[in-house]
Amino acid sequence: MSIALTYRSSTVNIDGIGTIVVLSLGSSHYGDLEKYIAHKASNLPVHVPSEVRATVIKRLAGKHNGMFLWVALMFEELESAVTLDELKRALEDLPDRLDEIYRRIIRNLDKKLKKAQRRLCQKTLV
Repeated sequence: MSIALTYRSSTVNIDGIGTIVVLSLGSSHYGDLEKYIAHKASNLPVHVPSEVRATVIKRLAGKHNGMFLWVALMFEELESAVTLDELKRALEDLPDRLDEIYRRIIRNLDKKLKKAQRRLCQKTLV
């Protein structure tokens, strides 16, 4: 049996290795994470009314589960919003888990790549 230390407690089964027990060191860092959320929310690139900013903070603070990476990736998505409506849509559609975020990133990269390929083909044809 292997043991890992983290701020979140869980048990992970890995094929061929067995079970890894993940011991929690506690949630004392949650306050720091929530300060980070409040700071990032106050610096969003679009004009955000205070009630929407409060919703951003509440939603991220309620879903982070101690994952700084999740929060950082969510802010990347929220910061890519050009309008307040885009920000609200992104906020309504927050994925719960990192694997969902990774799938979304890959899907967006695939879309961008296809656009770049089309532009390249158009330039070649001209």
